[in-house]
Amino acid sequence: MSLIKFIFWFLLRFVLVYGLLNALWFSVDKFYAKNFITAGNMVFSSFGSKGEVRFFAFQSPKSPHRDIAILLVNRETVDSDKLDEKEIPVHWFIISSRDMGYTLTILLIALILATPIRWKRKGWTLLWGMIFVHVFLVFKLTILFLFSFSNGEPPAVMAFSPFWQSILNVTHEIVMVNIGFFYIALVIWILVTFRRSDWRMLEQMLPKTR
Repeated sequence: MSLIKFIFWFLLRFVLVYGLLNALWFSVDKFYAKNFITAGNMVFSSFGSKGEVRFFAFQSPKSPHRDIAILLVNRETVDSDKLDEKEIPVHWFIISSRDMGYTLTILLIALILATPIRWKRKGWTLLWGMIFVHVFLVFKLTILFLFSFSNGEPPAVMAFSPFWQSILNVTHEIVMVNIGFFYIALVIWILVTFRRSDWRMLEQMLPKTR
């Protein structure tokens, strides 16, 4: 198979799978958001000795695509036992579970399923890919919360040295602003999918130079 033909069929499969999974969002949106909230509350319920993070379902006609509210609580200033989604005396974020997690997940799934490898191998690749995706999401949210808690939102519950605060600020800028989902999906796809034999096969498809 020539390299051009290989790329054509890969891109065709990728577009079809990604398009199908993207269209499925409107059937799985509530299920996905519910599980996102459950997982978020399990992982981030306690954030240091003073910090607490709460995930809630959110609905607003002004922001229909945003479906999750994340509240940051300082236990020293707020009675978290009496806090609910209707009382917001602390810093909060409104996010889209689709933008935060679903898009990245289906990008990776489409890349893996479009890759011409055996189905048994695809199964293991998908498993490792999902692990890496969710590790990245936990890392991304951790950076967001560390940045907020250390910058007084709500009143600072964490303090870092100037050096580590500058590292955190730079990391926050890179992870939250500068890195697109497609680049993350691409890196994870390469890490979990390709072996040396695959690279040799691709090398053999390259035009021979004299």
